Amino acid sequence: MATTNILRSGAEYLRSFFRDRESLTVTYSRGATSFSVLATIGKTQAGPDQRTGLRLNMIEPRDFIISRADLVLGFADPDWVPLQGDAIVETDGVLTHTYEVTEPEGKKNVWDWHSLYKTAFRIHAALVGTA
Repeated sequence: MATTNILRSGAEYLRSFFRDRESLTVTYSRGATSFSVLATIGKTQAGPDQRTGLRLNMIEPRDFIISRADLVLGFADPDWVPLQGDAIVETDGVLTHTYEVTEPEGKKNVWDWHSLYKTAFRIHAALVGTA
């Protein structure tokens, strides 16, 4: 077995392990389309503002690690990617937290690949409301 296959198998195992044991159900929305998916919670450290070099926003962004296959299937579009302004809703007991997909300070994208094998998105979001 080639080394690449061993590494890919290991990465897929870890992704499925966290998805099965550490994920929670969230609702992903864009416009009128929304559906439930499993997401693992992550965090991207916010960097300094690229123009001033200062860190302006003290709110830490939240990352949602979601299987690419789940999102592509939900939107029925093989070329689908997360966009600025998409919404992710997480329920925590009686509270509902709404996050907006957005670029964290110091980054230029609203998402990154979670692994070399491009099987999951790391989607950056900021809390915009709690009800």
